[in-house]
Amino acid sequence: MHVVVLDDRLSMSDHWKGEDGTQTTCFDVGKERIARDIARKAGQSDTAQRLVLLRLSDLSESAFDAPRLNDESLKDLDAALARLTEPSALHLNLADGVKAAAELFGRKENTGDEHVLHVVSDFRQNHWSEPEAKDLNLALKSLKDVKIN
Repeated sequence: MHVVVLDDRLSMSDHWKGEDGTQTTCFDVGKERIARDIARKAGQSDTAQRLVLLRLSDLSESAFDAPRLNDESLKDLDAALARLTEPSALHLNLADGVKAAAELFGRKENTGDEHVLHVVSDFRQNHWSEPEAKDLNLALKSLKDVKIN
């Protein structure tokens, strides 16, 4: 089971012009990484792989949940990512996303699975320094303690 926490804070709207001249944002790159680097690689496994996508701005429901990654579910993921058009303007704490992932991993129906957390973010220094980093580091340590990768 893979849980992806997509950081969709305002900083993910930072943009630049790509080599082809089109504007690219951190949010666009993050979505591309989820589709190409996380989901497609996980889908190549010999065993069934589940993928749940959580947006940091709305942890109450998943933006995508595929019980088994395959060609069809990867197309559905692409469509779900395309619907996520802009980051949120909310001030959010990444530790909340890690805690939401821990709750998913801890549900009875998910206890037999191997668990992998993916955090997709622009990893700003202020997110990894005090005071915000304290809660985030504790949340990540608690996952490590229960053997979540």
